[in-house]
Amino acid sequence: MQTFDWTRADEMYERGVIVNSIGDVGEGVVVGWKTLAINPDTFTPEMMLSAAKVLQLVVGEGEDGAISTSPSTSPSTSTQIKFKLLPKPKPTESTLDHYQRRGRGLAIAAIHYDEDEEMGDAQQEEEEEVVTMRDVEEMGWRVLCRS
Repeated sequence: MQTFDWTRADEMYERGVIVNSIGDVGEGVVVGWKTLAINPDTFTPEMMLSAAKVLQLVVGEGEDGAISTSPSTSPSTSTQIKFKLLPKPKPTESTLDHYQRRGRGLAIAAIHYDEDEEMGDAQQEEEEEVVTMRDVEEMGWRVLCRS
């Protein structure tokens, strides 16, 4: 399994193609969007990039009730995209040391990351999510890379 390069994520987002139709994405495509969230390194609110891998396109149901996964089908409000969030790397020891020297957020960071360690791989297993094409447009998805 190929690992996503978070060090280049913002650059890929800025250059990424805006997803306007179901034809802009496909299985294996990595997409990104920005939302207001708490930065886990600084514990301050900022626009944070989320990235996800598209797992499956469900374009809609045909007359016989069969589900089509072909993006060539005209999109409708029933068009859905199944995806899985890509986990962000944990802060390094040097990042935690930096905040310890400044006396900011260390206790919270230590507790937060100790809990992550205890959960192990269970926390790494993100659940699959499903969104509609309308949700994608509202979230401002961009293509980050194609597999």
